[in-house]
Amino acid sequence: MAFGGLWDLRLVVISLTFNGFMGTAIRRICQTALLLVAGSSLWGCSESRYPPTYRVVGRVTMHGDPVDRATVSFLPSGGQHPANGVTDKRGLFELSTFNRNDGAMPGEFVVTVQKFPFVQIKTVPGGIPYDPENETNAGEPSHRRVIENELPKNYADPMSSGFTATVLANDENRFEFDLVK
Repeated sequence: MAFGGLWDLRLVVISLTFNGFMGTAIRRICQTALLLVAGSSLWGCSESRYPPTYRVVGRVTMHGDPVDRATVSFLPSGGQHPANGVTDKRGLFELSTFNRNDGAMPGEFVVTVQKFPFVQIKTVPGGIPYDPENETNAGEPSHRRVIENELPKNYADPMSSGFTATVLANDENRFEFDLVK
């Protein structure tokens, strides 16, 4: 019984400590600490870890006809990051720099446009299992298939594309690029 009585006494002391003055003080300290932690974690949420970008949209045509599946690249002339987009069936594109369709940083850009054949890759859910019979000692192939740009080559080269763009710090950046063969 002595142990039971001692145990009961401990429970009474702990109960009084947490329910009495000490308990209120500890509870308030814990609540204050929790509010400080929550507040400090929200404090930095308003700032983005990326520089500001602005919406950039446009259209790519060749002799007035839309160009589908063309990659449009805005290559920076200053300290900006590059931005890229792919045209749809109507030749329309929207640029991405850090996240999908987030636009481009303001500044001067050289623009390139290129289009490569669509390659459909057959896949199997979970991947293709390893098969030792597919191993070869033949080395590298003597020739590699060269994938050709379907547009005139000068548009893929920043030195000869002839296209430039100035992205302004607003969301009204629209560009038209008409390619000529």
